[in-house]
Amino acid sequence: MRRYTRRYTVMVLLFSCGCGTVTQVPVQEECRDAIVAFVRDHPGYFIGREGADDLLKAQIALDAEGRFRLEEFAVDTRAGTFEAVYGMAGPEPYVYKGRFVRDEAGLLRVGTVEEARYLKDVSSPD
Repeated sequence: MRRYTRRYTVMVLLFSCGCGTVTQVPVQEECRDAIVAFVRDHPGYFIGREGADDLLKAQIALDAEGRFRLEEFAVDTRAGTFEAVYGMAGPEPYVYKGRFVRDEAGLLRVGTVEEARYLKDVSSPD
């Protein structure tokens, strides 16, 4: 399998005041709201995801390690990260790994998202 990656950076500037980093552990509602905002602001970015309304309605159950699932998103509040996987049964799975940041107003946002696309190797040996 060949791997293609694409990186998307929402926040370009990191401020010396500590903004742009997650200094306090975010709560699950903040993480959900940040993902919903990113999905709405970047329609079609996540292959296979259409809209964010179902994310707002999804039940959130935080485990003892500070992790929870939000539909296809696996969120780790302690690490300030998330991962989403699409198309594992298909020929080209996509894996997205993202990091949360706090903006200058202290609101949690999705910072960077890396996309890895795995292509089935169709080359035939000579």
